[in-house]
Amino acid sequence: MKLSIERIRAALGQLETRKDSGAVLLLPDNNLVLSDAVDTEFASSLKNVLISRLKEAPSGTIVLENDKRQYFAVYMKSDYLNTALVQYVPMEALTEKAEQFKTLFLFFSLSAVLVIALYMLSAFKFIQQPMLKLIRVLRQMEMGNLNVEITHRRTDEFGFLFQRFNGMMKNLNQLIDQVYKQQILTQQAELRQLQSQINPHFLYNTYFVLYNMAMSEDYDNVKLFTHQLGSYLKYITRNAAEDVPLHIEVDHARTYCDIQSLRFYNRIEVEFGHIPPSCRDKLVPRLILQPVIENAFEHGISDMKSGGWLVVRFEKENDGFVIIVEDNGPSISEARVHELNRLLTPGRDDVSEITAIVNIHRRLRLKFGEESGLSFEVGDKGGLRVNIFVREQGAN
Repeated sequence: MKLSIERIRAALGQLETRKDSGAVLLLPDNNLVLSDAVDTEFASSLKNVLISRLKEAPSGTIVLENDKRQYFAVYMKSDYLNTALVQYVPMEALTEKAEQFKTLFLFFSLSAVLVIALYMLSAFKFIQQPMLKLIRVLRQMEMGNLNVEITHRRTDEFGFLFQRFNGMMKNLNQLIDQVYKQQILTQQAELRQLQSQINPHFLYNTYFVLYNMAMSEDYDNVKLFTHQLGSYLKYITRNAAEDVPLHIEVDHARTYCDIQSLRFYNRIEVEFGHIPPSCRDKLVPRLILQPVIENAFEHGISDMKSGGWLVVRFEKENDGFVIIVEDNGPSISEARVHELNRLLTPGRDDVSEITAIVNIHRRLRLKFGEESGLSFEVGDKGGLRVNIFVREQGAN
């Protein structure tokens, strides 16, 4: 068989896939068949390395350098022809696609980061910012500021939500204003009603006492008594501030008791305890103590011929204070005490017998909250004890 070197050289030329690549054929006599594009000097270096490698393995790869440029070669020996075919390419040809993919990967990575950044920015602008705005407004509401409004330029879901929120706040403020005004009007009406309930028997009896003093020419007590009566009527009928310091309310109650002491001379003893210093200037609704004492005189000790006893004392508590009014009148049953407490329940209509007491109870609850008000219990000496609770944490 005779091989054509020219045709082999032409076939090797067809294996050149790109510039600077090529293929050579090592013949059995260690000569090379080269294509026209192969550098003979490079082919000589390749041949030396190839002969050395063929001794180790019939096929493999070779990495060699020429003019500071690396080449990657693949060779395979044919035992039948005792020849070896080598094809080589520049090393950068192997990594060229990888570099392209690397560039594309970096491009797509940067694009993805940019898209994510744009998405996060838009999410912050269109979602998180409105949510933060809503959270800030809700925190202001928690602090008691109900005059808040959220502005939003877009007509998206948040715009609809904020518009409804602003409408809700407007309605809430209107309702609060209505309820507050209604409470004020209720307090004023109940105070007017309480002021109008001056017991005519009390006036008759005081004027009768005054008449007897004048007839006996006890002018010193006449002056004292008329002064006390004038102070009492002034406090009852005046239209000044409805809230007064506690010590002023207590002074009025003392004046009332002084008047009654002259009426029930040597029959009833009245004792007032000390007001805790921290409670003296606490503002309370007017006429919360004297009507309770008046009720004790009228229903408890007025019929006692001697040994009548009435005590008013004050106890400081962690959340406010309590005023205790207790007498030693006729023994009262637990059932009766339960009935009196039941009459204080909101919505009761059958409270005509303790109208003044119910008015006080309601005004205290309107002023200081549901934990304030009145309660009844059996006293230590068998009479009635009335507790007037003022809870500071419920104050308006």
